[in-house]
Amino acid sequence: MTAASVRLTSHVRRRPRTAAEPVLWLLFVLLLAVVTVAAPAAHASTGADRFWAGQVYRGEFGAPSLLRVGSTYYAYATNTDGDNLPVMTSTDLATWRAREAWPVADGYSSWRGYNDAMPFPARWAARLGNGKPGVWAPAVAALGGRYVDAYAVQMKPGSDRHCLTLATSPDPAGPFRDRSTGPLTCSSDPNGSIDPSWLQVHGKVYLIWKNAGVPGRKPTQILARQMTADGLRFAPGSRAHLLLQTARPWEGNVIEAPSAIAYGGRIYLFYSGNRFATSHYAVGYATCQGPLGPCRRGSGRPLLASGGAIAGPGAQSPIVDRSGRLRLAYSAWTAGHVGYPTSAACRNSAAGCNQRRLHVATLTVGRGGALAVSRRG
Repeated sequence: MTAASVRLTSHVRRRPRTAAEPVLWLLFVLLLAVVTVAAPAAHASTGADRFWAGQVYRGEFGAPSLLRVGSTYYAYATNTDGDNLPVMTSTDLATWRAREAWPVADGYSSWRGYNDAMPFPARWAARLGNGKPGVWAPAVAALGGRYVDAYAVQMKPGSDRHCLTLATSPDPAGPFRDRSTGPLTCSSDPNGSIDPSWLQVHGKVYLIWKNAGVPGRKPTQILARQMTADGLRFAPGSRAHLLLQTARPWEGNVIEAPSAIAYGGRIYLFYSGNRFATSHYAVGYATCQGPLGPCRRGSGRPLLASGGAIAGPGAQSPIVDRSGRLRLAYSAWTAGHVGYPTSAACRNSAAGCNQRRLHVATLTVGRGGALAVSRRG
């Protein structure tokens, strides 16, 4: 029974019960419990696989963000299958299982058994046709004794304008709750700000994100700014610093999905360039003198581009594995199947539906700190 039904029945005037009423009431409660547990959390996205808690998952997982807690890896992604924050776990970075969300108080017991780690997103964000906000590009970090999810939301239905906000949880699997009353930051660019990520260096915390720019007039920019130690607000006296903007031919009109890591005495800033729904999408990187820059690109070519069975790799997230190796999670299309389907008719084809799936590459560090991909994942 939900908290709403409890509140409702507590205000109903009582009357003497018949002998059959306790039995009927018990049957009703049991029926409600069965419906709550058995019902799916939401309809699947077009062409996407169902995201069932506890099951191995290999389907749509765009813009992954990885976090290691002890011997367990957590992967978060842009909303899929109706979930605001889908989360998976793995112990080897190869086999991933959809994670069961923790039981949620406040009458949201129906979330248990499903994998939405953020049942309480920003209340002020625009709601879409399914009644949920457009939630994009999460990044989760352990900060101040809790877990903080930085993510983007749409400001108006049907609009491409996004702003950044924060949600917190005592557990990496959730439930995450956004208690904010407005955006953390939002560029004046028509399409705002998106793609946040975290960087922790020498005990200090930084937020990195993308400002959309204006095609043909203002380049896309990647910015960084110091946060308080708990990651909940910008550090007093801090300001945003420009790290990169569109420059190389392969990047087209956009660079996005910034993510940085301190490794081997250097700070590496990864980013994606070009249009994500094409095979031109690819991953580049820069080396930064400090968390606020300046940053210099590694070469004139992408670090990771389309090739073999993978097309359009991007929206990456670096992580150091338990063996100390530098790994790079990213989402990519299957070669020859680029771009989301417009209907579910593709389910009947032998190749299935086009999806951006999770891959984890292995990187090596060469002379002068130059990076190379040893395994594409």
